[in-house]
Amino acid sequence: MEGRIVRKIAMIVENYYPSMSGVPVVMQYLSEGLVQNGYQVDVLTCGYHQGEKLKKVELHNGVSIYRYYIKQSPQYQVIGEQSEIQAFINKVRSEQYECAIITCAQCWTTNILLPFLDQIKAKKIFYTHGYSGLSFSIEWEKGLKTFAGSIYRYLWMKAYYARLPQYLGKFDAVVFISENDSAKDFNEKHGFRHGVVIDNAVEDRFFELDYVRDPNKKYILNVSNYSYVKNQEQLMEAFYQADTADYSLILIGSVETPYAQRLYKLRNEFEVQYGHKNVHILHGVPRNQINEYVRDASIFIMSSTWEQYSIALCEAMAEGVPFISTNVGNAACLPGGIIADSVSDMANAISDLLAHPIKAKALGKAGNAFAKQHNKREVAIRSLINLIEQLMTKDEA
Repeated sequence: MEGRIVRKIAMIVENYYPSMSGVPVVMQYLSEGLVQNGYQVDVLTCGYHQGEKLKKVELHNGVSIYRYYIKQSPQYQVIGEQSEIQAFINKVRSEQYECAIITCAQCWTTNILLPFLDQIKAKKIFYTHGYSGLSFSIEWEKGLKTFAGSIYRYLWMKAYYARLPQYLGKFDAVVFISENDSAKDFNEKHGFRHGVVIDNAVEDRFFELDYVRDPNKKYILNVSNYSYVKNQEQLMEAFYQADTADYSLILIGSVETPYAQRLYKLRNEFEVQYGHKNVHILHGVPRNQINEYVRDASIFIMSSTWEQYSIALCEAMAEGVPFISTNVGNAACLPGGIIADSVSDMANAISDLLAHPIKAKALGKAGNAFAKQHNKREVAIRSLINLIEQLMTKDEA
C-alpha cells in the first residue's frame, strides 16, 4: 500500500464490537484488516448492546466506531429519535468516503439508507450475508400469538424482497459469502450479476496443524448463542439418544438467555426419559479460549434452523474436527461432516462417528484442507481490498 492515497471507508453494519455473533465478528476482522493495510475505516452501527447504551464514539483496534441509538423492533419498525436517524443518514451522505460497505438486508442500517443510495457519492458495496427472510414461513402449530406474528413477518418479508430489486442496481458491487448463498441466487434470478464471493474466515489460532488432540478428553461440542434459531434442544436430544459411551456434551453460548433456561429444563427431562449423561451448558467462556475447546472435541455438532455460512463450522474444520449439521446454508456443500436433519438421524450420525474413528479422522482432514484454502482471514481481507481497489481504479483510470 506504499505510495497511494489513504482511502476512507464506511463500514455500515447493524451490530459491531462488542457483539460477538457471526456478522459482527466478520465485519470486525475485515474492518481491522483494512486498517492494517493502510485504510481509514469508520464503522457506523447500533449504540445498544444487550440492552445497554454504548459510547457514541470509540476507537478500537484502529477502527473509529460511530454509534447511533437506533434499533429495530420485532415488527421491523425503526425505533429512534428522528434527529438520530437523520444524523446517521447525513454521516453517510456528507462524509468524504470513497467506499461505503453496507451490510445485510432487513436491518435498520440498510433499510434506512436504501431510499438514499443515489445521494451517497461513495462507491457502494452490498455485503449481503445471505437473505434470511427468504426462508420465513408461516408457523401453523405454535399457538395463536406465534401464528399471528409469523403471518406478519412472512407478509413483511414478501413485500420487502419484492421491493429490493429496485435498489440492487444502485450498488457498484455485491459480496456473497458462498457460491450457495441465498442472496446470490436471488440477485442472479433478478438479473444482477455484479457480485463476488468472499468466504467467511476464522482466526489463525484455529489452524493448529501440529496440535495433538488429548485422548483423555471425550466430548462433543456446540458453540453458538442460545436461541431458538440455533435450536440446541435438537442436538441435545440426539446426544441423549445416541450411543455415546463415556462421552460428554458441551454447549457454549456467549451469554445466558431465556432459551438457555429452557435447555436446563430439557436436560432434566431428558435425564428422566433417557438416563443420565454429562451435559454441560456453559456461557461466558472467553473468546480466546474457544479454540481450546474446539481442538479437543471429537465431534462438532450444530442443529440450527437457519445459517448462511456458519463460522463455528469453519472453526471446527480449521481444527480438523468432523462436524454434524442440519442442512442449512452451505453446510451440505462443505467437506468434513455429515448432514442430519432429524433428531434420530443426528443421533445415528453421532453413534457412527464415535464408533468409526478412522472415518471421523478422514472427515476432519478433508474439512481442514478446505478451511486452509477458503477460510483464512488474510484471504478474505485481501479479497475485499482487491474489490475496493478494482472499483476505485475503474474511476481513476
